[in-house]
Amino acid sequence: MYLKALTNPFDSSISNACVPDLYDLPTAKYRVVGRGSTFAGTQGVGFTVLNPYAGAVRDVTYIANTTAAFAGTVITTTPATGVNFTVLSQSPYVFADLGTGSGDVQARVVGIGVRVRYTGTELNRGGRIIICRLPNMQQSSNGYDSNDLLALRTAITTSVIRGWYLVVF
Repeated sequence: MYLKALTNPFDSSISNACVPDLYDLPTAKYRVVGRGSTFAGTQGVGFTVLNPYAGAVRDVTYIANTTAAFAGTVITTTPATGVNFTVLSQSPYVFADLGTGSGDVQARVVGIGVRVRYTGTELNRGGRIIICRLPNMQQSSNGYDSNDLLALRTAITTSVIRGWYLVVF
């Protein structure tokens, strides 16, 4: 299950994956799923950004994505017109539950990813999709534009088709 969760976190048959270790501690394993729509804004730019560290709690922004009202050309992870911020309400924990003390809840995300596809009209299908994962997981993508993303070694660019594009963490 651990390997399946790492290679394809979108597999609905995975429900109780955990990090294999030698410690026999009481654990809770759960799966959360977030769904939504992202749109290209008035400048023809749209984005979906995932915070992989927020996958364990329900009160920290997990995904930022654009609506049709987005008027920018750079990624913003701060409140802005045309940007939705989503939390995973299915999680049983809030950020305050997690800590470093011996009595606190500790969490580790096993597998997480983003998957997108184009669902609009054929007449409007065009442009390109830039798929990337920042090389430093602690780094923020706030303020990045398409040139910044394309400069990353991990970036892949492709034309828009109706198939799925995915990034797995």
